[in-house]
Amino acid sequence: MKSRTAATVVLYHPTDLILDNIKSYINAVEKLYIIDNSTKPNKNLIERIRALDPKIIYINNHGNQGIGHALNRAAREAIRENYQWLLTMDQDSRFHNINDFFTCCESYGNLSQVGVFAPNTDKTSGTKTCDYIHARVVITSGNFVNLKHYKHVNGYESKLFIDEIDHDFCLKLCEKNIPVIQFPNIYMHHSIGDDTKLTSLILRKQKYRNIHSYQRIYYQTRNRLFMAKRHRKNYPEAFNFRSVLYKVLYKKGIRIIQWEPDKLRKLKAIYHGVYDYLNDNYGIYNTDPHH
Repeated sequence: MKSRTAATVVLYHPTDLILDNIKSYINAVEKLYIIDNSTKPNKNLIERIRALDPKIIYINNHGNQGIGHALNRAAREAIRENYQWLLTMDQDSRFHNINDFFTCCESYGNLSQVGVFAPNTDKTSGTKTCDYIHARVVITSGNFVNLKHYKHVNGYESKLFIDEIDHDFCLKLCEKNIPVIQFPNIYMHHSIGDDTKLTSLILRKQKYRNIHSYQRIYYQTRNRLFMAKRHRKNYPEAFNFRSVLYKVLYKKGIRIIQWEPDKLRKLKAIYHGVYDYLNDNYGIYNTDPHH
């Protein structure tokens, strides 16, 4: 499997931590495609990344084209160069021992049938055994993607830009009975941001929560409605439209009002997300007056 595997990592204004993260998997693949979505690429850091290994190919995406666009670009390059697998990494992810991951993938058996092999990002994972589960969805980072099946489901939905791209891809595989296999005992470190201390507007209680920007809330709102429309037939419990509306409108709105800073812009972002979903507007968040 190693001899047929390339990797990609999508950059967006990375820090120096990217260097050590790349080192955790670069020796296990034949080629690494760096897709840079940064609006102003860091030339010094790029040169240091390139110096890590001659197998690194740097591609400037000329601005933020979204995660789906970047992943599709890397997949096309890998397919053009006849790779069969693509390891998809976030810039803030790293493996503790990627060779254990390869061992588990190869022990599974019929590799050609699998759409995605995925690690675990739960720090409570224990032994190094290759027990596996059939997952419905996994995050994009750390996946070995079978490029044959990538083509079968027409790749990643680039119009979503960010959020739900990973879940949509996995569900498209599952809907074609292509397995998504996860190894609970293969650990990959993945940063999801730090919790912020918040004070309730009403009760004045304090909690630590992971909060998102108003832009991210826009994408979450619009794309979860998209997911409900696309996948509710095959997954009616997970994507009941009323339930999704309740979560993205009422439940999220109440949480923003009660707990989060930047309330007005975040509430507007929910409205914009619903508006753009209803009007089939996708891609990057556009805050012009038509909203």
